[in-house]
Amino acid sequence: MTELSHSKGVSAMSIVFHASRKDLVRSIARDAFNAGDLNLMNYADRIQELYFTLIPPASQDTNLRQPCDDATGERFEADRRHNRQIVERWVKGRVAEFPDDLEEPWVMALPDQWRDKALTELSARYGLLPAPIPSGGHTAAWTGDIMQSMADVLRDFAPIAEDGVINHLDADDLPAFILSSAKAMGILSSMQRQASEALQEAERRKAR
Repeated sequence: MTELSHSKGVSAMSIVFHASRKDLVRSIARDAFNAGDLNLMNYADRIQELYFTLIPPASQDTNLRQPCDDATGERFEADRRHNRQIVERWVKGRVAEFPDDLEEPWVMALPDQWRDKALTELSARYGLLPAPIPSGGHTAAWTGDIMQSMADVLRDFAPIAEDGVINHLDADDLPAFILSSAKAMGILSSMQRQASEALQEAERRKAR
């Protein structure tokens, strides 16, 4: 990321350059692959499933194929291998083009922790957190989510807290903590919104 300051008269403007959205999501998939968390065949299968489910036919702009069954299954496997080859080229940066309509399936097909990372980094560009949409009163699910997210925060914060301060010496541990804390804040934000909506509904009922 590069920052450019430009002054004209008494006013100044700072411009921060960062990777494009497509380069960001591709680099996250590449990191997941290099970490051994992403199986290319499974990833390609999930991408094509989401792609042909989410993207209207008139907007589809990739060479991905929907695997078709035949008597021997050869066509089905050939289509899967075709998709894997295309996805591998995108993941490893062997081709520059990356269709805009692929971003959503690409991100949603990532393994959980890498999907969270992508959503957090994409949202952060607008000063936002990736808060899940409330699904209506399922407290058991929310309890499990928040307990797990807080456990992740404490785990990631433990090595940072060892010396009692947060500074440049914690550089290796900070990215994981930033990611887990952002996810926890997003979940809490959604829970707070749901609670606020429930309270407003209770007040409306009292006023009737």
